[in-house]
Amino acid sequence: MGRPFEFFLPRIETTLPNCVVATVDEEIVGFAGWESAGIAQVFVLPDWHGRGAAPLLLAAAEDELKRAGHTRIWLQCQVGNARARRFYEKHGWSVAGEFDTDIGTMEGRKPQLVWRMEKTL
Repeated sequence: MGRPFEFFLPRIETTLPNCVVATVDEEIVGFAGWESAGIAQVFVLPDWHGRGAAPLLLAAAEDELKRAGHTRIWLQCQVGNARARRFYEKHGWSVAGEFDTDIGTMEGRKPQLVWRMEKTL
């Protein structure tokens, strides 16, 4: 199940120095944020899925990580989110393993099984 934009608002505020946004007519339709060598968030409003915003956001975040000197980057994708996994694999990412971690959910932080995905820049 997808998380609504409101779920991400506090994350945007805390990652502004490491965040890119996609806007259409001055409305935010998506964003990507990163920390150290990892992409922490990629989010696009559901009405904008499949319209080209996500690849641009992902590429912009990757470019910033490369510019910062990272040659191998990572992200986490919830196990079972086949749509997201296909998206990342289409853009050159591969699954490096599975592990349990705490991630933010609509009900707060909860243990989740995630794929660690990696990409060489």
